[in-house]
Amino acid sequence: MHNQLFLTVEIEKQENYDNKLIYYEVLKKDNLYSISVKYKTTVSDLKKWNKLNSNDLYIGQKLIVSKK
Repeated sequence: MHNQLFLTVEIEKQENYDNKLIYYEVLKKDNLYSISVKYKTTVSDLKKWNKLNSNDLYIGQKLIVSKK
């Protein structure tokens, strides 16, 4: 039974590590497509992770670009 508890703790640590967020600050020339290419993701994922309803961005906006 002690081994079961140990395994559960290890799985929880791994899940927390997997949910690490990486942020990016929008620059003047950026758009969702260029950011998605740079971070090897999709425009749809960027919009979902950042709760965006449009493709509009503003300079200095911080976006989640990866969930690792």
